[in-house]
Amino acid sequence: QTAKAANFGVGSIDNTCGAGKLSSCDESEETFASETDCDERMLVEEQESLERQIRELENTEIDVDTETDETDGEVALDHEHDCNDTVDRLLDDASSIAFLPAGEDGIDSNLSLEMRYHALLSEMSRVEREEALATLQAYVARHPGRAQELHQKLSSPSRRRSLQETLKKYQAKHTRAQQKREQVQKEKTIKIQQLLARVEDVKAAKRQLIEDKRLKMEDKMQRAAENREQYLRQIVEKAHDEEKKLKEINFIKNIEAQNKRLDLLESSKDAEGRLQDLEQERQKRLEEKAAREAAVERRRQELEKERQRKLEKMNETRLEKEQRIGKMQEQKERQRQALAREKARDREERLLARQTQQQQTTEELQRKILQKQQDSARRHEENIEHIRQRALELTLPTRNVDENGVQRNENGEVITEDGDLSSTVSDVGSREHTRGYKKKIKKLKQRMAQSAEEYMKEQQPVPLHMKEQQPV
Repeated sequence: QTAKAANFGVGSIDNTCGAGKLSSCDESEETFASETDCDERMLVEEQESLERQIRELENTEIDVDTETDETDGEVALDHEHDCNDTVDRLLDDASSIAFLPAGEDGIDSNLSLEMRYHALLSEMSRVEREEALATLQAYVARHPGRAQELHQKLSSPSRRRSLQETLKKYQAKHTRAQQKREQVQKEKTIKIQQLLARVEDVKAAKRQLIEDKRLKMEDKMQRAAENREQYLRQIVEKAHDEEKKLKEINFIKNIEAQNKRLDLLESSKDAEGRLQDLEQERQKRLEEKAAREAAVERRRQELEKERQRKLEKMNETRLEKEQRIGKMQEQKERQRQALAREKARDREERLLARQTQQQQTTEELQRKILQKQQDSARRHEENIEHIRQRALELTLPTRNVDENGVQRNENGEVITEDGDLSSTVSDVGSREHTRGYKKKIKKLKQRMAQSAEEYMKEQQPVPLHMKEQQPV
């Protein structure tokens, strides 16, 4: 086992060393790959920048300012002389406009100087135009006499420039502009060539970088193949070492097995002796356990008999109690039934007495109602008879009549005005009074019948608790 552990440790160290080498190689390769990618990206960016500059130069137009070009040896003198000539010519040509009254030439005084001298200023360059305008503004800002004096001073024939001198000046400017344009074009061409050369250098660097990457990849693949072959050789060598180790391990295992068998034989003998002792102890414990169980069983039987006796006694007591309770309940039930019968009998007697009383009350009311109806009918008949007699008395002729009140009708009957009127009124009144009495009697009968019905409806049955309290 020690040899096996040692071999395993050596193999682990070899594997660790190999893994460390591989990891260091991988790290170096990753570093080289990242640096290569960074360089390639920088070259691509530089190439794009150079190509963009070339396109900008190709698309740029050559613009030479011929108006401000003063590159020859006479810059200061020509500039001063040109300014003086320009001012002289402007003042000489515009003398008839600038210093005439506004009413004579029709020009508004509020117009700007540039609008006034637009025809003259349009032939000048930008710098000359600005200087001339500044001079005119300075002149106009002063009093008119000062401007006239200055005009006369500057408009002398000796300060004017001839046409040949002007043409010569512009031809010199054109020549200088052409030379400068050619020089700028030449510089532009040289710069484009330099940029193209730099682009070619960048492309060559890119190709070199790609070639380096290819060589690095081939080297990496070759080293990977060598590492694979070396790894396979190590596996084969390790397999041979493993076979030797297995043989040694099998030999050691056989020796250990023989030693174990001898130890087992010795331990089996000791175990047999211990087993015999254990068997004897077990038999002894079983006997003691059987004795304890027998004692426990006897005790359990005694307790069971005692429990049975208690249960029988409890059952007898329970039966006696149930019988006693049953007798008490039967007695209470009989008492309750007797009391219920007594209450029912009392309730029936009270109900019968109440019904009898109600019947008597109803009969008494009916009798009173009938008596009232009879009295009312009798009084009505008496009133009718009295009215009839009175009407008859009124209709009979009287003997003692006032002479002033005696009249006769066409048939010769004698009537009085008062008697005729009273009889007529009494006849009509008697008939109306009779009909009114009949209506009143009919209404009175209806009211009495309704009152009797309402009284009978109001007589509700008396509640039980009130019936028990009422005397029979």
